[in-house]
Amino acid sequence: MIRFQILETITAMGALLDLVVPVQCMGCGAWDTPLCQECSGIFDESPFDVSAYLRVYLSNVWCLDWYEGALRNLVLALKHDQRVDPYPYLLRLGHALAKAPFLSKADDLAIVPAPPSWKRRLFGNKIGRPLALGIAAYLAKQGQQVKIQDVLYLPLRAHQAGRSGKGRTERLKEGVKCVGKVGSKVLLVDDVATTGATLKACARAVEEHGGQVVGAVVIAAAKPPVQIEDTSPHM
Repeated sequence: MIRFQILETITAMGALLDLVVPVQCMGCGAWDTPLCQECSGIFDESPFDVSAYLRVYLSNVWCLDWYEGALRNLVLALKHDQRVDPYPYLLRLGHALAKAPFLSKADDLAIVPAPPSWKRRLFGNKIGRPLALGIAAYLAKQGQQVKIQDVLYLPLRAHQAGRSGKGRTERLKEGVKCVGKVGSKVLLVDDVATTGATLKACARAVEEHGGQVVGAVVIAAAKPPVQIEDTSPHM
């Protein structure tokens, strides 16, 4: 009886909070829903290869859509809005990304999230690991052997926000560090690919510790046209 009373109290408090701070869709701003039906369509998108559009050369980089409009708003809300529980949305986004064709036969795969900045690690929502968990859960249901290895980190000096594409690349050349051993076959995971600099630095760190990066998946990627600056393969 007491439990039901507690639940009723929590429900009433939630309804009161909605009156004071109305809920809006994280994508388009529609009222009375955290994510409207139209914006929820991102969970049904088929991943596509954006390797050719990155400013640095990386092969097998797949995303769900371009980083603009409602999807950009959604990603920013999941990363920074402390009123949002990003976990269930990131799991579903991970399920969608796991349908990238090159992963259909991947086995004995180590899923490695890109490291967050220290500012987001301390104050923001966690993105990489829940996204990786969603991918791992989907692939495991298909009978594939997968594991998550959260082994990458950024030194305090390696914060990237606000830097130009060239600046991000230069800063990250020495930036991403890997601790411990990694699996022989590695899938990198991140929220957004802007220039590809972060993913490339992650690939370099993984390869220095004996891992082979088979590809990367991100929720969204910067929209082309973008010219490739470096054509030497690292993935």
